[in-house]
Amino acid sequence: MNSLKLGFVLSAVSLAATMMSGTAVADEHFAEITKVKAKKAFFGSSYSIYATVKSSDKDCNHYVNWWEAVSEDGKLLYRFVLSHPHSREQPFNRWGSTKSINDDTVFYVRAHMHPFGYSNQGMKGSVKTGFEPVEIPDGFAENLANEGELSSYCDASKDQ
Repeated sequence: MNSLKLGFVLSAVSLAATMMSGTAVADEHFAEITKVKAKKAFFGSSYSIYATVKSSDKDCNHYVNWWEAVSEDGKLLYRFVLSHPHSREQPFNRWGSTKSINDDTVFYVRAHMHPFGYSNQGMKGSVKTGFEPVEIPDGFAENLANEGELSSYCDASKDQ
C-alpha cells in the first residue's frame, strides 16, 4: 500500500476511534446537549434542570459559555453561564434551578459556543414527558444571545 493510501486509512481509523469513544462532536464549532433531566426540586417551588454537554472546548477563545432552557415561543427560561473551558472534562454535566417551568412546560435545552453561536442540535421535552434530541430551526431565538445573564469572563486555569 502506498504511503498516501496508508495515511488516509490511518486517519479514518483514528476518526472512527475518536467518534466511538464519545469525545468527537459533529461540528467542532458547536456543542451538543446529549442528555437532559428536569425534576421538581427538593425544597420550595423550583425545578432543577440537569444538562450533559459535549463540546470541542479548547481554551477561552473556543468554549461553551452557556447552556439554556428556552420556551417553544423563544423566551429564555433559564441560563447556566460557564466561566471556563471544559477541554479535559468531556462530556460534562451541570445543573441549575428555576421557577420558570412546571411539570407541563415544554422547552428546548441548547448550548452556546463562544465565539460561534448556537448549535441546531438540542433536546426538547418537559418534566412530565422527558427529553428527546431535536434539530432546532435555524435562527430560533437568536436574539437571546444578547439577553439575560451573559458570560463575560473566562478563566482557562480552571480547565482541569
